[in-house]
Amino acid sequence: MSDGYSMTVNGTDVYVGSGNVYEDLGLDDADELFAKAALAHRINMIIKQRGWTQATGALRVFSTGQCGDEGHAVEHPEGQRQTQPQCRADEQPRR
Repeated sequence: MSDGYSMTVNGTDVYVGSGNVYEDLGLDDADELFAKAALAHRINMIIKQRGWTQATGALRVFSTGQCGDEGHAVEHPEGQRQTQPQCRADEQPRR
């Protein structure tokens, strides 16, 4: 365990963590895991604030419409197929 400390509350031993649960668990990549979790939380909060479903959020984030005319089919949650632009690895987004 890391820089946290232990105390007793109402007869129960409690460990007060460092603020990074991954570090408290002793994981080697604690900082990276914490950053990924913080990013995922922030994305989820934005999706909720905008009233989107997770599927809508994914379509908005990953479908910029900045690449060539070719696209790939995406199954929409309501069952509609939509074609979304997809950049090839060697293609730069349009400006």
